[in-house]
Amino acid sequence: MGRAWARVAVAFLAPCLFACVTQGDFRKLEERVLDQGQRSATRPNSGKQIAQLSAEVDALREQQRKLSGELEVAQKKADQALEEARKALEAACRTNPGHAPSHNNLADALRKLGRLEDAAGHLRRAIEIDPDYPLAHYNLGNVARLLDRPDEAKTHYQRALARDPLYVKARNNLGTTLAGLGRDREAVAAYRSVIEVDPEHAGARFNLANALLRLGEVDEAAQRYREVLQDDPKDGDARFNLGRTYLRAERFEAAAEAFGQVIESDPNDLEAQEGLELARRALTNRD
Repeated sequence: MGRAWARVAVAFLAPCLFACVTQGDFRKLEERVLDQGQRSATRPNSGKQIAQLSAEVDALREQQRKLSGELEVAQKKADQALEEARKALEAACRTNPGHAPSHNNLADALRKLGRLEDAAGHLRRAIEIDPDYPLAHYNLGNVARLLDRPDEAKTHYQRALARDPLYVKARNNLGTTLAGLGRDREAVAAYRSVIEVDPEHAGARFNLANALLRLGEVDEAAQRYREVLQDDPKDGDARFNLGRTYLRAERFEAAAEAFGQVIESDPNDLEAQEGLELARRALTNRD
């Protein structure tokens, strides 16, 4: 939950669990196969090259099948471990029903199993036992967000912060929730508070830039994206959003450069291609 949006007006990104073969790998190799086929009339060894590239495609497909099988096995083991943890934590709650951390820990296992309502119930029980338990408020805020209850999430993040003003995760997620409610000005204040406590918090800096862009404060938004890119030059989402920011600021050369750099990293990024086309069209019309 570190970033509010990966790209402005685009949904959340989930981290990849395994270093896996992507569709982009296949597309790039297949494009090379097609390219070799188109050159076959002029290159006597092209048939051998096509066969070699086709073998690479087959090898990648086999690798993907293998990794998919490994992922399925790992997921089954993880589910089994979670079930065992749930049973043990339920037994702990029965043994000591007035122990707030046990209910909080059980809620975490239930959340991971997808039983969100049950998780919320145990978190509310933990808060009944100990109203000043910031972790339970924070976790209930997270579960409420997953249940698409942003107002409830906001309330519990605020309660966590009332009990622990330096709770950076709660403040960042409060900003994310406020942004989702369209309250970007308040979200900006929340993200700035996170950065005051933790200047290196990459998620808050990225989220702040996004909120500033939505508010039309393009100069600071651009600066914030550049700061993110200084720390991680390979952050394609920050570079894409920087291009969007330059478009809004009518800095079309800079926008074209940013989108071009995204495309260099991912030639199949259709959004970046569209952004580059918009920037080039604007430059042509201006000339």
